[in-house]
Amino acid sequence: MEAERNLSIERVYETYVVSFYKDEIHATVTSDCDTLTRWINEIEHPNLFIVGFDIQYRYCYLNDFVSTVQLCVGSRCLIYQLEYVDYDYPDVLLNFLANEEYTFVGWVINHSLTRLEMEHALDIPGGMEVDLMNLLNWYLASWIDSLEYDDEWAELAEILVEKELEDMPEDLIILRWDLRRLTPRQVKHLSVDAFVAFEMGRVLNARQYRLITDT
Repeated sequence: MEAERNLSIERVYETYVVSFYKDEIHATVTSDCDTLTRWINEIEHPNLFIVGFDIQYRYCYLNDFVSTVQLCVGSRCLIYQLEYVDYDYPDVLLNFLANEEYTFVGWVINHSLTRLEMEHALDIPGGMEVDLMNLLNWYLASWIDSLEYDDEWAELAEILVEKELEDMPEDLIILRWDLRRLTPRQVKHLSVDAFVAFEMGRVLNARQYRLITDT
């Protein structure tokens, strides 16, 4: 995996092209409201209405704190630097997070959403999120007569998205995630995590699962 950086003239955002196997993820790193608004408005329609979702903590020996939220739709990923947001969140973000057309997919997503609401007053209404562990359980149950699988969940995820997944290395975990300029290596891991969440939601039809379980 590689990440190529480009810096905007105004220095309010950075863009990266992250290579992940045969896929290219176009990542935008910013805390700028206009850049965020443009990213959301440029989401292609129609689309699958699935959003890969993740957060990243700033680790500290006293406590940790949510530094970034990652959103991925298709091959486009947004890394929103929450600790540098100067003003109130733009309406377009709040409307996007509250848009019931979208299904937000991630690992342990309910815990992430709780932290995001407590620390940054950002909320996704209940019922719009899908935890990938629950989605995998549903997928396995639907194939129970033809599929027997006892390996780790991560290995099953690798089979489904046809890519080898990597845990974040320890030396990367302890880096400063609250820096305004993240390293290409940091951006790569943030982008890939959100992209894989999107891909899992797409392959396993998270939207259908959400509609079924909401009834």
